[in-house]
Amino acid sequence: MTTQNLSTRPNRTICLAITVELYLQIILNAVAFRKYLNGQIEVCHELFPGEILIGYRMKDIYYSKKQNIPIHDPSIFCYPLHDRTC
Repeated sequence: MTTQNLSTRPNRTICLAITVELYLQIILNAVAFRKYLNGQIEVCHELFPGEILIGYRMKDIYYSKKQNIPIHDPSIFCYPLHDRTC
């Protein structure tokens, strides 16, 4: 018997290639992180939902003990911006 993931929530994770050095330089700098992310959205637009062109908001940063790095909240994007349920 196999088990299945019956979650109704879609996976919204987007993984981007970035060096550890660059990541650690920009993760705590909101302006630098947004500049990097905007560049990735422009270059790799097919990875992102179309609604990202409307805008997105940054959420909290937390520290991952497993990866030993600070990371943004997994729900970094919120579509559309006027939707307060996300």
